Amino acid sequence: MTGLDQTAQSLAGIRLVLLGRPAAMNFQEFRREVTARGLKLVSSSEEPADWIVIGEKSLFSVEENELQKLAEEIARKQRGPHAEILWESEFWRRLGLLEQSPGVRSLYTPGLIARLVNVPVSVIRQWQRRGLLVPTQTVCRLAYFDYQAVIRAKNLAELAKAGVSVRRILGRWRDLAQQSPFLGEAMERWPLVVRWQQAFFRYGDKLVDPTGQFHFDFSETIAEGCLPGTGIISLEKSLAHSFATGGSSRDELLWIADVCEETNRLADAIEVYRFILATGGPQAEVCFRLADVLYRAGDLSGARERYFMTLELDPEYLEAYLNLGSVLVELGDRELAMAAYEGALRLHPDFPDAHFLLAQLLEEMGRHQEAEKHWQRFLDLVPDGPWCELARSHLALKKENQPH
Repeated sequence: MTGLDQTAQSLAGIRLVLLGRPAAMNFQEFRREVTARGLKLVSSSEEPADWIVIGEKSLFSVEENELQKLAEEIARKQRGPHAEILWESEFWRRLGLLEQSPGVRSLYTPGLIARLVNVPVSVIRQWQRRGLLVPTQTVCRLAYFDYQAVIRAKNLAELAKAGVSVRRILGRWRDLAQQSPFLGEAMERWPLVVRWQQAFFRYGDKLVDPTGQFHFDFSETIAEGCLPGTGIISLEKSLAHSFATGGSSRDELLWIADVCEETNRLADAIEVYRFILATGGPQAEVCFRLADVLYRAGDLSGARERYFMTLELDPEYLEAYLNLGSVLVELGDRELAMAAYEGALRLHPDFPDAHFLLAQLLEEMGRHQEAEKHWQRFLDLVPDGPWCELARSHLALKKENQPH
């Protein structure tokens, strides 16, 4: 009996409803995968259903009415007989299309996803920090994502190109959460509130707006009949106030820095990270994030030193080795860059990005024979990906140049 036959036998007779558009495939392909495994796809008006599957492409729709329709459909189904509600990614796992415990070779690093969806790798990390991309496993702080996360990243990248920010996406989801208990539960990780017709993130007794500015919550004062106000204070004043009163936590400040990065206020992000280090002492994660922003701001020497400090604080910080190597290449220190890439591979021999970048560097240094094994190892780990064509072209060229 094949794996497909076993899945069909175990799922035979389950009735499911698809709400919204699936992200992994079109509706016809979705129906084909479902029926091949013995499930019955019913319309949203039919009853009963055993599973309600939320198509994740609709969650990232640019169209406001599509999201509204999805919320209404979920709310309507929740008022009917009990059925289990599944995100699309969880549904694919139950069907066996996504392995529950995949090996590294079937997963994608932030760098690979960034190449696939054509965004900076720092953006992938921001999406991960916001909970929009959830890693399947982590090796020495290096996140690995499954293919469903790649699909979600593509949707996010399309929204970004359409001018829809992450904050706007979360704001829409907040509106949906108010209409659906299921989505409301899923949204608990983002403490969104609304004041004065504007969305804020709440941290303790303070609000932070999408620009990273603190606001005082005057909701209680308003209730007592006082004039409303938002009490906006500048980033510099809010940091000084935090230092004086100890009123802001490390997580609050990290969130503000993250917002500054997203809005391309790199100088402000740098100041926030330095403030965190000045008040809280050396921290590997903060040094790494500061190094990333310094690099984006064009301060290569500053980024180099912060990556070195990250590794001093945490010698197993894989991405710090990788990024340090790339900065050293740009600074012209190829030998030290090679040592950084090799350091990453000593920690994690199956790190595909390190094999690729080391192979590329060895080619530039004229060490073609040494590069060959890293090109081949990269292809072994990632047989189908954004850098594979370049790796194969280098290997093909070497075969052509070999004496017959």
